[in-house]
Amino acid sequence: DDDDDDDEDDDKADEFLGEYEVSFEFRFECAKLLLELDEKTDAAINVLEELLEERDDVADVWHLLALANHGCCEFDRALELLERAEELYERQG
Repeated sequence: DDDDDDDEDDDKADEFLGEYEVSFEFRFECAKLLLELDEKTDAAINVLEELLEERDDVADVWHLLALANHGCCEFDRALELLERAEELYERQG
C-alpha cells in the first residue's frame, strides 16, 4: 500500500512540474521586458543564454543578447553576438 502512495506522490510531482513549463517564446518576451526595464540586467542575459542552449538558430535571441551585453559595457562580446545574429538573418533571408 505504501508503494501505491509513493506512485501517487510521484504522479502529482510530475503534474505540478508540468504546470509551470514555459514556452521558448514567452521566455524570450520576458527577456525583452527585463531589458526594457534595465538594459544591463543579468536576469535577461541568463534567460537569453538559456534559450541559446535550447536553440542556437534564432537570430533574434543572438541580437537581443548582443544588446544586453552592450548595455553591460561588454562591447567585444556584444560585437561577436551581433555578428552571429547577422549571419543567421542572412541565412534566413
